[in-house]
Amino acid sequence: MTSLTIEPVHRTVYVYVDGESNYIRTETAFKRRHFEDAILAEAAFVYSAGMEGSYPDPGPVLRHRADIQFFWDTGYGRMLRGPIERQRIAKAYYFGSIQGDENLAHDAAVHIRANGCTPMLVRESRQLAQRRQGRRAAKGLIEKPKGVDALLVAQLLDDAYRDNFDACVLLTSDADFVPAIEIVQLLGKPVLVFGFGSGLGARSRLLYVPDVFLDLDQHVQTSYLRVGNTE
Repeated sequence: MTSLTIEPVHRTVYVYVDGESNYIRTETAFKRRHFEDAILAEAAFVYSAGMEGSYPDPGPVLRHRADIQFFWDTGYGRMLRGPIERQRIAKAYYFGSIQGDENLAHDAAVHIRANGCTPMLVRESRQLAQRRQGRRAAKGLIEKPKGVDALLVAQLLDDAYRDNFDACVLLTSDADFVPAIEIVQLLGKPVLVFGFGSGLGARSRLLYVPDVFLDLDQHVQTSYLRVGNTE
């Protein structure tokens, strides 16, 4: 009798990007490496064998647009190869806010979709956005638009309960997501967090509640060169 060898299937991974927080913390880490006047539009990825991007395509590794605070590193998918064998990113959601008229909102959604992410945007007045930016400049705290976190949690739990993924990744440094992470884990699904250790407290639960916490500070420090404004 001939025995059959069955190859293990790929594990479906969904990614949830806490967009504004991830954008700000990525740029802050880039400034620490390349001086305070550095901006993400000047960033370029350091290539080496096996370090090419993987999601959504092998095109430019760093995708950036400042006016809608969009940032995506196609290498995020590559970074899963150690923690999750035979994985594939099946979907990535980008959560953020948008100010301005319907034309800008449409343009932002099209841009995010074109770069491999499903846009999940809440509308916010320019006045409220400016107030948040002012408080961040004065106190150094990231205050996100109302509704963004709730939208992310709702989508994450809905996908988990519907069994849409085998494992998920949150790009965030916000410990407020810990309760949602624990619910997903109770459903038997691994949760990985890609975040910035520099933005966490010494006893942050994000350091031990997720199945894996990957510190993006080191990734930015070692992989992003400053080459000039690319916009």
